[in-house]
Amino acid sequence: FANRIFGPIWNRDNIACVIFTFKEPFGTEGRGGYFDEFGIIR
Repeated sequence: FANRIFGPIWNRDNIACVIFTFKEPFGTEGRGGYFDEFGIIR
């Protein structure tokens, strides 16, 4: 990690979870098959 301040603490020992949320103005209809095919949906 290139940031000298956060590099020492931003690692798997100090961060339990990272969540990204993207809000879209449209639905997800028709895209579920794509994500399921590549194992993205759990």
